[in-house]
Amino acid sequence: MFVSEIYAIEDCLYYNTTEVTLGSRNSSKIYDSNLELAFPSKCEISFDYQSVKSGNGGQHRYFIMPKTMYNSSTTQPNYGLWSDHETNQNKIGFGVRDNNSTVSHVSDPTTIGNWDNAKWVKDGTSVKVYYNDALKTTQTLSWINNYSNYCFSMMIWSAQGTSHLKNVKVKSL
Repeated sequence: MFVSEIYAIEDCLYYNTTEVTLGSRNSSKIYDSNLELAFPSKCEISFDYQSVKSGNGGQHRYFIMPKTMYNSSTTQPNYGLWSDHETNQNKIGFGVRDNNSTVSHVSDPTTIGNWDNAKWVKDGTSVKVYYNDALKTTQTLSWINNYSNYCFSMMIWSAQGTSHLKNVKVKSL
């Protein structure tokens, strides 16, 4: 009798290594238009991102947001989590959007053009924000359980250059 065994490297709800690039100034792009994912109560959400500056600096912002709030222009969602490269200041930023306003912003110096990793660990409505595995802030988000489908997108806002996003992962904890 032949028995087949399959071993998973990671138990992920979603994992995609495909790289998506955005090079249009003042526009936005969705990472995977087929992705419609609700977050479990406890999960880890992560991705790798890179911004390459060209000409005027600005922000290359990377979002996880309710899919219904995605817009192809540079309009930010009412609710979302974001990480960005501020190419005019060589800084990395983190934050949340809550009721159409930026709630938190923590910046670190960085070398623009490097690949960085964003990770958010969700436990109920509490979200811990990590940059390259270093904990930066913890936020309470009343809206994070209110949507049944989320998406990943990137936005070039008042900046020139190219944004790259890959290795998007959602893993239950």
